[in-house]
Amino acid sequence: HGQSLTIGIGGDGADEFFAGYPTYRASALAASMPNGVRKISATFHRIFASLNRPHSKRIGHMELLMRLFGGLMYDDSHVFWRRYLLDEDRQKIYGPALRCALDQDPFDQYRGILQDHNLSIWDKCLLADQLYYLPADMLVKVDRTSMAHGLEVRVPFLDKRMMLLAGEINQCLLADYCGNTKKVLRHAAKLRGAPRDLIRMKKKGFNVPINALLASTLRPLADRFFDSDADILSPFTNPDGIRRLWADHQAGQKDNKHALWTLLVLSTWASETF
Repeated sequence: HGQSLTIGIGGDGADEFFAGYPTYRASALAASMPNGVRKISATFHRIFASLNRPHSKRIGHMELLMRLFGGLMYDDSHVFWRRYLLDEDRQKIYGPALRCALDQDPFDQYRGILQDHNLSIWDKCLLADQLYYLPADMLVKVDRTSMAHGLEVRVPFLDKRMMLLAGEINQCLLADYCGNTKKVLRHAAKLRGAPRDLIRMKKKGFNVPINALLASTLRPLADRFFDSDADILSPFTNPDGIRRLWADHQAGQKDNKHALWTLLVLSTWASETF
């Protein structure tokens, strides 16, 4: 009966207000590590980055380790774990019209919250995601996709009373260093009689299987926009840089799926708009 539905319920906000992302725990651990660890982490980051080949998993082991040690290199690890386009890739694919942006930090305001010394590391990460990641990423995608299909999605976790309540709950009741997340919500679900398997279920993301799509259904589009029509986004992007990105990915030398996905979406939009 999906076609007759006009209203749906979304779970957006639960992670950002009740500490559901594993990056919160990782950021807290990173903040407690001595400076010497950062130098060692840089070496491990390079090793795992060189081993991070295209894969079909949601998050491959090499990708996970690469991102983990990449974040441990910095004081504000949480910023790194919110990035998918690294500075070295920006240098390759930004064209003349975007060169001025290379000196700008797209995470400037986000980073500012993480440098607030009056907040705990847990609170800083939660607040940064509540103010930027949630409204500028998650809610935008849900709103646009649902509205395109005439569906209204309501988000009960973003009820003002719920948000204020979450802000008053001690961090240890939200998540811990052992990997337990959204503890308050899980306990509430237990009291309501939810099945045990549901309460103990691990987090499952909504990641698009990018590599599988690039190798099958989207391969013709990828070959077009990353090769013959790689200049469709010029002068904002560098066609040769995009071709190299695609060639390295195709050869299995480097997993560039995140950058390629964004470029593919933008290129498809440009081809239908201009």
